[in-house]
Amino acid sequence: MIIVYIVLLLILVYVNYRLVNRLLSENRIYVVRLIATITTVISFIIVYALIRELMPFVVRAMDLMYHQ
Repeated sequence: MIIVYIVLLLILVYVNYRLVNRLLSENRIYVVRLIATITTVISFIIVYALIRELMPFVVRAMDLMYHQ
C-alpha cells in the first residue's frame, strides 16, 4: 500500500504540473489557483495516509534500536 500511495502522489504531481502549465499559457489564473488548492489538499490527504502506513515500520525499527 505504501508503494501505491507514492505512485498516486507522483501521478498527482505530474498531472498538476501539466494542467497548471497549460492553464497558465491560456491566462486562466483563477482556475490555476483552484486546481493548485485542490491538488494540495489531495496531496495532504495522500501524505497523511502514507505516514499512517509507515508508522508501524518506524516504531518497529525504533524498538529494535532501543532494545538490542
